Amino acid sequence: MSDSCTNFFQAGGTLEAENFCYMTDRRPFLAAILPAVAAALIAALLQAPSADAAAAACGGRSGFGMVTRLRTFTVMAQPLKKSYRLGTKAKVEVTVTRPGREDPLGNGIEIDSPVTLPAEGVDVSVGLYRGNFYMYGVGVTDEDGKAIVPVKLNPNAPPGNIIGEAGARAYYNRGGCPDIEEEGFAYYPRFFKTTK
Repeated sequence: MSDSCTNFFQAGGTLEAENFCYMTDRRPFLAAILPAVAAALIAALLQAPSADAAAAACGGRSGFGMVTRLRTFTVMAQPLKKSYRLGTKAKVEVTVTRPGREDPLGNGIEIDSPVTLPAEGVDVSVGLYRGNFYMYGVGVTDEDGKAIVPVKLNPNAPPGNIIGEAGARAYYNRGGCPDIEEEGFAYYPRFFKTTK
């Protein structure tokens, strides 16, 4: 255990903090094996069985309404211009790659992958906020994992800095077993500016 964690516990730290320190000390080990485990898990889960095989694999029970969400996408968004006039369409380039920067189960452990792959055919959305106004657009990524998403800017919104967010989702129906959804998100507090 690291010296900072040991000192913390000697001062009366909590069990939750001890668990955090324990996992933090093992982060290099987890970072080394997590990409391989995530890839094997995704490959195993994405094999869609037939309806009969699905019923047998699910023990005769339906997985209706059950969804396993995996944070497997890295999402990056960038407006094509630094400033747009209200009432026009802003165009945002969204890039989606695999694997995600976090572990697939969403525990918050960041992983730097040596390899990224473009994610083709992924549904992407862009949400823009200014004051009480919310504007959005949708698209689908191409073979390079990119999509240009047009978003109509509300002419009544006040001019200024736009808050932006981008999301990516791919949904896999597993024929009765729990479905799988891959996802990823990005948030930009100062995405671009708008003018009247």
